[in-house]
Amino acid sequence: MKTIKLKKISIQNFKGIKDLTIEFKDKTVIEGKNGSGKTSVFDAYSWLLFGKNSQNQTDFGIKCYDEINNIIHNLEHSVEGTLQIDEIEVVLKRVLREKWTKKRGSENSELTGNETIFFINEVPKSLSEYKAYVDTILIEESQRILSNPLYFNQTMKWQDRRNILSKLAGEITNDLILSNIQENYRVELEKMLSTDKTLEDYKKEFTAKRKKIKDELDLIPSRIDEANRSKPESKEWSLIERNIEVKTKEIAEIESQIEDISKQQESNFEKISETKKLKFQKEQELQTLINEETIELKKDYNKALSEASDIKHIIQLNMNGEKQQDELIYEIKSKIHNATETNNKLRERFTEENAKVFTFDSTAYSCNSCQREYDTDKIEEIKTNALAKFKAYQEHILSEIREKGQTNKALIETLEVSIKELKAKKDSYGAIAESKIAELKVIEEKIKNLEVNLNSKKEDSAKVIQLKKEIAEIVIPDFNTVDNSTLKLKKSELQAEIDTLKSYLYDKNQIIKANERISELESQQRNLAQEIASFEKQEIAIENYNSQKNNLIEKTVNDKFSLVKFKLFETQMNGGINEICEATVNGVLYNDLNTAMKINAGIDVINVLSVFFGVNSVVFLDNRESTTNIIDSESQIISLFVNPNCETLKIN
Repeated sequence: MKTIKLKKISIQNFKGIKDLTIEFKDKTVIEGKNGSGKTSVFDAYSWLLFGKNSQNQTDFGIKCYDEINNIIHNLEHSVEGTLQIDEIEVVLKRVLREKWTKKRGSENSELTGNETIFFINEVPKSLSEYKAYVDTILIEESQRILSNPLYFNQTMKWQDRRNILSKLAGEITNDLILSNIQENYRVELEKMLSTDKTLEDYKKEFTAKRKKIKDELDLIPSRIDEANRSKPESKEWSLIERNIEVKTKEIAEIESQIEDISKQQESNFEKISETKKLKFQKEQELQTLINEETIELKKDYNKALSEASDIKHIIQLNMNGEKQQDELIYEIKSKIHNATETNNKLRERFTEENAKVFTFDSTAYSCNSCQREYDTDKIEEIKTNALAKFKAYQEHILSEIREKGQTNKALIETLEVSIKELKAKKDSYGAIAESKIAELKVIEEKIKNLEVNLNSKKEDSAKVIQLKKEIAEIVIPDFNTVDNSTLKLKKSELQAEIDTLKSYLYDKNQIIKANERISELESQQRNLAQEIASFEKQEIAIENYNSQKNNLIEKTVNDKFSLVKFKLFETQMNGGINEICEATVNGVLYNDLNTAMKINAGIDVINVLSVFFGVNSVVFLDNRESTTNIIDSESQIISLFVNPNCETLKIN
C-alpha cells in the first residue's frame, strides 16, 4: 500500500501569504485566527498538485493585494512541497508569474497574461509532464476524497459517491442472491438470468406490457356496458316471422296476376310490331323502286354539282391571285415613290452644295503666336492650299450625292420592271377567272335542267301506284294498356310491411351479436387478468431479487466501515425501489450530524477508501477546534484550528 506524506511546504505570495515555510509531522496542528491563512495552506497544497483550491475551483484569487485592494504586480506566486512517497522524497513546485510585453513604439510594457511554470526535483517540466507525474502519485479525484473528510459525504454528487461504494462492495453473485429467494420466484429468475437481457430490461418490458394490458382491461367493462346498452328490446320473434311468411305469399299471388297482364300486353305489342314491320318493309320497297328509276339522273346531277364546286374553287384561287398581285404592286409603288422623293431631295442638296463659293478667312494672314502678318508669297500659298482643300471636300460631297442618286435610280428602274411582271401575272389570273366563270354558267344551267328532269320523274309508275295502295291498306292496331297500378300499390304496401317486420328481426340479430360480443369480452377480460397476474409474479420475482441484492450490497459496504453506515436504497410508497446514497451515524442522517461527528464520519470513509485506493494520503482537518476527539487513522493528519489569540500562524 502506498503512503504519501507532506514533509514540507514553502509558500510565497499566495492568497496573502508572502513567505511561509512549514515542516510537517505525522500529526501537525496549525493554529491561527480567522483570515490568518490556515485554509490557504490547504489551498496551496491542492494548487501545487492539481492547480485548484481545496474547494475544487480553478478560478480563485492567488495574487496579492495592497492596502487599497489593488493587485500587486511583478510578483512570483509559488508553492513548493516536499512529499515522501513510501521511502522516496520528491520536491514539486508550481510557479505563477505575469507576462509583460512592450509593444513596438511604446515606452511602457503591458500585462498580456500569466504563465505557470512547473518543477519536479528542481527540473523544469511542461504541464503535461507535470500532470502525468502527479497522476502516478495520486489520481486527483482520489486525492480530493482522501485529503478532505467532508468531501466524500458533503461535496461529491451522491451518484458519484454511490458508484465508488458499489465498486467497494465488489461483485455480488447471482447464486448468493438466489439462495435467499423463495423457490417459486427463483425458477422465474433463473430463466430470466439465463438470457442476454438484464433484469432491468425485463422489468421495463413487463411494466410496459402490463400497462398496455391494464389499459385494455380497464376498457372492457365500458365495452360490455356499451354492448348491453346497444341491445334492442326483445319481441315476439316467432309471430313476426309468421307474418312475414303470410305477406310474402300474398305478394307472390299479386306478382302472378301482374305477370298475366304483362303477357297479354306483350302479345298485343307483338302484333303491333309485326304490322309496323310489314308497313316499313313496303315503304322501303317503294323508296328503292323510286331510287332505281332516278339513279342515272342523280349520277349526272351529282357529277354536275362536283364539277361546279371544282370550278368555283379555281375561280376563287385566281381571284385571290389577282388580289395578291395588286397588294404587291401597291407595295412596290410605295417604294418607287419613296426612292423618287429621296432623289428629289438629293438634287436639291447637289444644287446647294455645287453653288457654294470658297471664302478666305482673313485671320489666316498673320501668325497665331506673334500676330505678325505673313508676307505676300506666304499668303498666296495659304490661299492656294485652302482653295484646294475646299474644292476637294466639295467634290467629295457631290460625288456621294451622285452615287446615292444613281443607286436610287437603278432601284426605281428595277421596281418598275417588277410592276410590269406583276401586272402580267394579274392579267393572267384575271383571264383564267373570266374563262372559268363562263364555264360555271354552263354547268349551272345543266344542273337546273337535271333538277327539272328529276322532278318530272316523280310521277308515279304502275309499280309505285300498286305499292302505295298496299301501304295504305295496312292498318296498325291501337295499343290498349291494362291498369295494374292497384295491384302494384298493394304489392308495395305488403313489401313495406315485410321490410318493417324484417327490421324487427334485425334487432334480434343485433341482440345475438351483442350477447356474443359480451361473451367474447368477458373471456378476454379473464385472459388479460391472467396475463397481468403472470407479469406481476415476474415483477415480484425481480423486486425480490433486487431487494436481496440491495441488502447484500448495503451489508457488504457497511461491514467495511466502523462508524458510518450508508443507506443505498429506499422503498417508495408504491413499492418501487430508488437508488440513493445517504450516510448515517448511529441512525442519524449525515446532514443532521454535528461538525465533530461529520469529521469523524469523513475520517472513517478515508480509512476505508485508502485501503480501496491502495494509498494513504495527507488529510487536512479544517475547523478542527470543533472536534475534541477524532478516530484513529493511518493517514497523515494536518489539523487547522481557529485560535483568536494567534495573530500569525502557529505550527505544532
